[in-house]
Amino acid sequence: MNSQTKIIVACTLALISVDIGVRGGWLSRHSQNLSCTDCAGSGSITVRELRLVDSEGNLKAHMYTDQSGDPGLVLYDQTGAQRAQLDTFNQVPSLILNAPDERRSVYFGMDSNGQSVMTMYGENGTPVASMDASGSQPVFWTNPNSLP
Repeated sequence: MNSQTKIIVACTLALISVDIGVRGGWLSRHSQNLSCTDCAGSGSITVRELRLVDSEGNLKAHMYTDQSGDPGLVLYDQTGAQRAQLDTFNQVPSLILNAPDERRSVYFGMDSNGQSVMTMYGENGTPVASMDASGSQPVFWTNPNSLP
């Protein structure tokens, strides 16, 4: 191969690399807004994160997988406050309901053995009452410091 041929081959490879980079960037930017026609053949979409917004672009729901691969779903109210969370943190499923100011209000979940736990929180964010069915008998607990 003479020097002119080497230059032509090098330029061709450079142009191909630029073309692939530009097309790859264009495709990744334009694949964020999917519609049903985009997945008609397979009937499914595979993503790590999904954000549901209203007509003004306000976040209403966020479905994701965290760093450890556990799934989660967060729901937001009209003001954008996080109001409900369903997840499997550390492989333990739970449902968390928040007050309008995003303080935890109720936790429904399980212990590491899969037994039921429910905790209710007071205005200052401390647990006020709890029900626990993790042993052989249910346990009802109230925080004496939270009583009037």
